Formats: sequence, structure tokens, C-alpha cells
Amino acid sequence: MKKKKSTGTILAALFAALISAGCFIQIPLPGGIPIILQDMLAMLSGMLLGPLYGSIAVFVFLVLGSIGLPVFSGKAGLQVITAGPTGGFLIGYLLGALAAGLFLKFLLPPASAERQHGKAKTYILITAAAVLATVIVFVCGIIGFMRVTGSDFSKTLAAVLIPFIPGNLLKIVLMVPLTRTFRPVIEQYTAAYRMKDSTIALEVKNVRRIFPDGTVALDDVSFSIHAGEFAVIAGSNGSGKSVLMSLIAGLDEATCGTITLNGCQAGLVFQDADAQILGETPEEDVAFGAKNCGLKKQELSECVENALMHTGLLHKKNAPARMLSGGEKRRLAVAGIIAMNRSLIIFDEPFANLDWPGVKTVCSILKQLKEEGKTIIVLTHELEKIIGMADRFIVLDKGKIRFDGTPEEGLKEPLEKWSIRNPVTAYHSLEDLVWL
Repeated sequence: MKKKKSTGTILAALFAALISAGCFIQIPLPGGIPIILQDMLAMLSGMLLGPLYGSIAVFVFLVLGSIGLPVFSGKAGLQVITAGPTGGFLIGYLLGALAAGLFLKFLLPPASAERQHGKAKTYILITAAAVLATVIVFVCGIIGFMRVTGSDFSKTLAAVLIPFIPGNLLKIVLMVPLTRTFRPVIEQYTAAYRMKDSTIALEVKNVRRIFPDGTVALDDVSFSIHAGEFAVIAGSNGSGKSVLMSLIAGLDEATCGTITLNGCQAGLVFQDADAQILGETPEEDVAFGAKNCGLKKQELSECVENALMHTGLLHKKNAPARMLSGGEKRRLAVAGIIAMNRSLIIFDEPFANLDWPGVKTVCSILKQLKEEGKTIIVLTHELEKIIGMADRFIVLDKGKIRFDGTPEEGLKEPLEKWSIRNPVTAYHSLEDLVWL
């Protein structure tokens, strides 16, 4: 969790700086009343960072002003501002950021929100959050203005609200696309650290697997995967990938060495998705594994429905399971693992026998699981389809690990020497489209 906290702190500090700089950014409007972006940036901090770190960003901004930095509109110190007629707006910044962050946190789920709600509802929720934050800022500002100046309600509206309505409508219009664009980016950035800390989810140590005929499938293999990490293990046919997968999933035993799963259970998506289908319908298939995990009746029904909705198969819950497309069968396998609450998910050659739409479907599933902080291992030789999503890259060749590091470092290695095609290849002519 330490990395997640440090990431949130960095983002909060960045937004505190942006809010502080907002007093210097003004958009002139006809009539002589400029739009000052400070309040918009304060509200955006809650909408983009969430209630905790959004509020921290605004609080840091207030602290900067309290020590005398010129970060408030008008460049006055905190005591002058809070005691003045516009002091209530500063309290509104903090409460507005908190309210908007809470609103989106509970009504707009992180990761796959658009898949669940659709674009229209997503925009509606973001707009409602922006309006809510704006209302809170002005309610606090109006109350503060009336308290300090002694003005009645109508005069206060005329002084601090009505002249600024056009500008604030424009700010709301700006906040919606900004939130829609950058909130998923920030979520994806922080999700990489959601579960990742010093905890090792999987540790493979000095593992060997020798078959009865003397074939050495794995030879002294050692590596560890952190919780929340997305690892791609690449290797050609016969490199030992599938054997390694079977050992991790508990389907086979190592000749020597240890495999330790720390606080998690492994779920496996087979290369042949048909081999994983046990029910007549997606609903029955997902329920099979969940029922074996001890779920009953209402809890089981809710778990199955959630897993099917999560993977976009709810509308096909009563369809013949074996009539699904290849990509849908992969999704069904993932739904079964989600229903069994597996936090480590292994995909064995997930792109095998899939057409282009099927490949995109699988990549979408992998992206979604990564955003949710699942620990993922993808065993494949088709790097061009997935390596850009990985945090970790391991090369397995003839039962041995030849490389273990970042994807950026791995793509600089002589992958062809280990029978893996380097995907960083340019195509300039028709002749280039032949793999020779």
C-alpha cells in the first residue's frame, strides 16, 4: 500500500500547485468580470483524485496561503481572506471537492464504469458532481459574505452570484469533459499500485519439473510476482510455459523446488476455452465453480450475476454456452474465476485461435482486470498483442528463464535467439508482411 499512498500524495501535491496557480489564470469576459479558474481546479481535484486526495490537495493549497504565499485571488493572506467577505468560498472549495469526490466514488464505480453505465449516464453523473460542487462553493460563499458584510440575501445574490453565472456555467461545461478524459487515466495510473507493495503474491523458487521419460521441462526456475502486477511470460512452443502454469495452478507437482501463493488462490484460463465449460448456459457454468466454493442461494445468484455483468455476458446468461464465440468463451472463463474470487489469474495463450474481434475482446478483459488491481500472468508468444500492457516481462526458453525485467528492457534483448519474434518491427512494403 505504500506505493499507492505515495502516488496519491504526489497527485495531491500536483493539484495543490495547480489550484495555487489558478489565481493567476484569468479568462476575460465581456462586461469586465473575468473567469478565475481557481475554484474550478479545486472542484476538479475532488472529481479526479477522489474525496481523500482531492481534499488533501485543497487543504495544502489553503496551508500555502496561510504561510503567506500569494496563492489566493487578490494575493492576500489567509487571515485577511477568511475574515473578508469572500472567505466563505475557501471553505466551499474544500467542501465542494470532498462532496464531488464522494459523489463520484459511490455513484460512478472505478474501472469499467462506462461499460456498466454507458456514456450517457457517465456524463450525467459527472455533470451532477460538477453542479453539486459548484452549488456548495456558492452556498458557503454566500453565507460567508452575508455574515461579514451584513447584506441581505437579495443583495448578496446580486453581488456574488448573478454576475458570475455565465462564467460558472462555462466552468461546469469544462469540468465534465476534463473529468471524463482524465479520471480514467489517473485511475489506471494509481491502479498499478492499488495492491502492489512489499507483498509477494507468487514466489517460484528453484523449481524443476522432470517427466518420467527424463525430459526436463523446467530447470531451476525462480521468480516472484508482486500483488497487483501484470506479468507476461513469453516463450515458444515447448519452452515450458504450460508446465509452469500447471504447477502454479496446482494441477501438477514440481519434481523439486517450491511454489508459494501468499494469501491468494490462482485461477486459470485455459488455451482451449471449450475445455473449461462445464455448464449448459453461462449462468450454470459460472455457478458451478462458485457453488463449489460454498456460496448458496441468494449469495450465489448475486455473485453469478455480478460476474456475468462484469464480463459483459449478462445478456447471454441463458444462451447455449458452447455456441458462444471464441472471445465470449474466454470471457465466460474469466467470469467463473471472478465468481470464485480469485485474485491471481493466469491466461495460457489467450489469443490462440481468435480472430481480430476476439483478440480485442481478450485485451479489453485483461485491461479491465489490471485496472481492478488483479495479479495477472499471461503466458504467450504473441507479444505484439499484449506486451504494452505489462509491468513485467519474463522470457522462458528450454525450461530456463533467460530474461526477467521490464518490457522496455526486454524488447532490447535478442528475443529471436530464444525463438520469440520481437514485435518492435516496422512494415514498409508488402514484402515486409511475410515472416521469414
